[in-house]
Amino acid sequence: MANTIESPVSSLGESFDVALLDSARVFAIEVAADTTVKHTLASTTTLVTIAVGLDASAASLTLVRGSAYDAAKAWPLMPGYLPFGVPGGSRDLHFNAAADTVVHVMEN
Repeated sequence: MANTIESPVSSLGESFDVALLDSARVFAIEVAADTTVKHTLASTTTLVTIAVGLDASAASLTLVRGSAYDAAKAWPLMPGYLPFGVPGGSRDLHFNAAADTVVHVMEN
């Protein structure tokens, strides 16, 4: 996979791919109140880390991966760094928030 290294960190002796920090593949996504913003992943992206600020809970920030935002399938994002594997399928991430917030996405 592009921009990854194999890292033997499992207590079971297994290894897995971890993303390398590449500032050219870091995106700040501004989500205005009561709007949905789409971010399209690169075709080679297999891992993403989403950095969510402390205001995410108050902003009711949610995420849907698919062709369109669907509130019934939205995943609530809590503050912190959230790693996700995205090895295929839809390339579109849809963010929605009840209040203005910023999300950072790092792709491998």
